[in-house]
Amino acid sequence: MAQKYFGTTDIINREMFLNDSIALTVTGVFGDLKYNTHLTFDAVLSTERISTSFNAEGNAALYLHLKPN
Repeated sequence: MAQKYFGTTDIINREMFLNDSIALTVTGVFGDLKYNTHLTFDAVLSTERISTSFNAEGNAALYLHLKPN
């Protein structure tokens, strides 16, 4: 996605627009995911950004990484 939209993978802190109106700042880049993952996505947004920019209804998933006791 970085290469597609920016022509490079050096895009941290670059800005892009969602739906031509919602400004998003790139804060991280995923490498290619392994073939056996069930995770599929084009972009990942913070829950704060989602709650302030979108109607709460829609497709979303929450994943937690828990530390062992």
